[in-house]
Amino acid sequence: MHLFVDGDEAAMAHKLKGSFKLGPLKDGNRKVCVSPVNKNHTPTGAQACINVTVQWPRMELENVLYGGVQLVHNFGAAAVTGLPIAALCFKSAAPVLRKMAWLTLLARLLQAASVIGFGTVSYFMEGELPEIHHLARAALYVKIGCAALAITLLAGHFARRLVLSSGQALRFSA
Repeated sequence: MHLFVDGDEAAMAHKLKGSFKLGPLKDGNRKVCVSPVNKNHTPTGAQACINVTVQWPRMELENVLYGGVQLVHNFGAAAVTGLPIAALCFKSAAPVLRKMAWLTLLARLLQAASVIGFGTVSYFMEGELPEIHHLARAALYVKIGCAALAITLLAGHFARRLVLSSGQALRFSA
């Protein structure tokens, strides 16, 4: 038994009953035919054909965009949590701690950007911002507040270090 897809031989089967697997077929309308053959592979009878439509699931642009934003968001979450823990556990030297602080600031900024990214993807793909219920909205406000506080503290830390490293004393006048 020979199996054909769109006129091209796709497989051979050595039994007359049962099921036969064809490799992945391309999208679109396909003509699948079965032709009985003898031991010399010469056709011996009538060929039977059916028309099938093959449609593979497509990844929508919206899912790709959400996936990208989620990847950035998860990276930021892992870094925001992991870097301070690593600093505490390993009690690293000052230069390493400074790099960890910069990376933590970058991770916080990525997290903030990803929150904006989720809303932006929804707005441009759906025509509206995502619907957020009361508890989720409260959690979002807490998250935004924590991110804003962390960014402010880290930026203040770096600004202070910059002023102190330039050799200028901080003076406050009353």
